[in-house]
Amino acid sequence: MLLESWTVGLCGNTAAPLRRVALVNDLQEIEPPALAATRIWLERAVIGLNLCPFAKAVHGKRQIRWVLAEEAEPERLLERLAEECALLVRSDPEAIDTTLIVAPQAPAAFARFNRLLGVAEDLMAEMQLEGVLQLAAFHPQWRFAGSRAGDVANASNRAPFPTFHLLREASVERAVAAVPDAHDIWGRNVKTLQALGPDGWQALALAWTDTALSDDALTPERAARGRPGRPTAPPSSAQSRPPASARPAAGPAAAPTAGRRSRGR
Repeated sequence: MLLESWTVGLCGNTAAPLRRVALVNDLQEIEPPALAATRIWLERAVIGLNLCPFAKAVHGKRQIRWVLAEEAEPERLLERLAEECALLVRSDPEAIDTTLIVAPQAPAAFARFNRLLGVAEDLMAEMQLEGVLQLAAFHPQWRFAGSRAGDVANASNRAPFPTFHLLREASVERAVAAVPDAHDIWGRNVKTLQALGPDGWQALALAWTDTALSDDALTPERAARGRPGRPTAPPSSAQSRPPASARPAAGPAAAPTAGRRSRGR
């Protein structure tokens, strides 16, 4: 069975075609480990723990565009983000409903990533995408503003690698309307993660961290920081931008699903 298509982009290069290899009588994709690890995280954590009730449908319908963005320079990464925004807008929603951009070379320090996220939001506003697309994000060291360093609830937005999530506002609105008590999703997620606990999260994270560490894009510096996806807390730092306005979010793993809280710190 073939999974969703994936692309690899480097410094704005055009996407490479899907590569496949025949094994016995089956076709299997050759998938970069960073994407494979993120896919496992999506399936085991986001869908497996039902952190986002909207994720299962788009994943099952193969409506997720998976993008590996290997750009290290913030300017190049933002260019890639803009390209993916434009592609999503002009694509048929039945073919591509949402986009996950996995960026292994994005800032490993969450404070720096959070500042980059703010610039990305400004860029999308300049592209006049407000009301059209919505931006969510995930990071191995994600920490919500005002949360305690060891709060396991931060794990709801902790992915194996820094990841940008592009969502269609129209899809968000339909998904939220279709889910009873969508405004309670965040509270249920907190209870789920608290019941799981830090040890339980670490055990679950083993499903994707071994794959993540095999990625050629994982630099020695990043590897030395610890295993991706573990619920380690970053040093406290002041939030550099005002919180994102509270609005619903939906898709593979909304930030953090319906009723978005203020961004990380």
